[in-house]
Amino acid sequence: RILAPKSLQQRIISRQSPQDDIDCVKALLEAIPEAVAVAGGMEAGGLCVGKTKVFAKTQAANVLEKSRNLRIVGHAVHVQRRWRGHRLRKILREVKPAINDLKAWGAKNNVYHAPGSTALATLKTQ
Repeated sequence: RILAPKSLQQRIISRQSPQDDIDCVKALLEAIPEAVAVAGGMEAGGLCVGKTKVFAKTQAANVLEKSRNLRIVGHAVHVQRRWRGHRLRKILREVKPAINDLKAWGAKNNVYHAPGSTALATLKTQ
């Protein structure tokens, strides 16, 4: 997400003619170098507007691609974190009855609470 100044946002919303569109695009292109400074920065003249296209120098295209990849990685990490949490909760739901059975067995048999003896010795004598 590229954050543009409020004045630029208002100009984009209130445009009236095709010339306003061109001015808005130019203003947006001027705001991009500041917005992608996190990805390594870009020269002010790295992007140019033609009649129907926006032209980017190689360095500018690389910075835009890097900032795009950084943004996508952030979303991917969020999705992976949610998936791993879901998978772990599912496994715990399946294992919880077995854990409760083991706790009940341990409380009933008093294996690890016998003073002076080990659990193995207690099991051999039963």
